[in-house]
Amino acid sequence: MCLDKSANVVVVELKRTEDGGHMELQAIRYAAMVASMTLDRLISAHAKYLNDISRELATSEILEFLDSDSIEDIQLSGYVRILLISSDFSTELTTTVMWLNKQGLDITCLRFIPYKLEDQLLIDISQIIPLPETADYEVKIREQDLEVKKNKKIKTDIHLKFWTQLIERSKNQTDLLSSRTRSNDQTLNIAIGRSEFSYLLKTKKSESSVALLIKGDKSIFDLLIKDKEAIEAEVGEKLIWNYAPNKKNSLIYYEIEGGWSNPISEWPELQDKLINFLVKLNSVFIQKIQNITKSN
Repeated sequence: MCLDKSANVVVVELKRTEDGGHMELQAIRYAAMVASMTLDRLISAHAKYLNDISRELATSEILEFLDSDSIEDIQLSGYVRILLISSDFSTELTTTVMWLNKQGLDITCLRFIPYKLEDQLLIDISQIIPLPETADYEVKIREQDLEVKKNKKIKTDIHLKFWTQLIERSKNQTDLLSSRTRSNDQTLNIAIGRSEFSYLLKTKKSESSVALLIKGDKSIFDLLIKDKEAIEAEVGEKLIWNYAPNKKNSLIYYEIEGGWSNPISEWPELQDKLINFLVKLNSVFIQKIQNITKSN
């Protein structure tokens, strides 16, 4: 176990085998064991490694290595790097390492080949993964991937919270959402007992919508759009009639200003608008849906 200049804990796994064996799996296990390493434990481990020297001396060496004046200024990153060292690496091992790096790990493979020149021991060191000429690029790509995953997780949590609150607020206004529990994406699909239809609530970053989704049969959309003026008069709003010839489904929807990026304090007002328009849309379409179904 080592410490690098960025206060990352580094696990170094060395193998004497020709192909590296299963060293990547062992190293991951060790990395998991030290991932929760605290600075206090690290100082104790360093003191023990140096033949039980005093903690003060161990602390001083760590401060000097990290170019820091005070232990209070040091905070371990919580990120564990892995360094694999062997005389060679099998294709299975390198393939695994490259895949793990794409998942956000930081694993470097170094090939050490020893040579003896008279009484001298020489070691030829070469970096196999990542290739030196692509190392900076791969780090940037990995950081971008991690940022994308982080942002996706944030959005998932926001959507889950938004829809959970909306479903709870709807209980005193309609039973349309009584069978729904939550959704972790931008759309909440509401079944209404007809396989050809469902309602969709959607919240984007700055706008939301309430829609009737018509699945498959475009003739149903054609029947409804014949009564477009009467339907919009009943609803009290202009609707967007989205007929897409190259797609299987059609939408009739109404957009509402505001979305999940609104301050949380404004969510209840937006949620009530969505619920109220859902109730209104259902009151206008439910009988028409039943009649169309019966006629088909």
